[in-house]
Amino acid sequence: MIIIIRESSLKEGSNLNILIFKYFLIHFKTYLKHFLHFQ
Repeated sequence: MIIIIRESSLKEGSNLNILIFKYFLIHFKTYLKHFLHFQ
């Protein structure tokens, strides 16, 4: 299963990984802001 995901990601390029990373980064920033705000 992991090998299939790696092969598909290599075939499609790292565009999907970049989108997921940006999505995670944006939500992490907002989560960090809320966390710091409530403290």
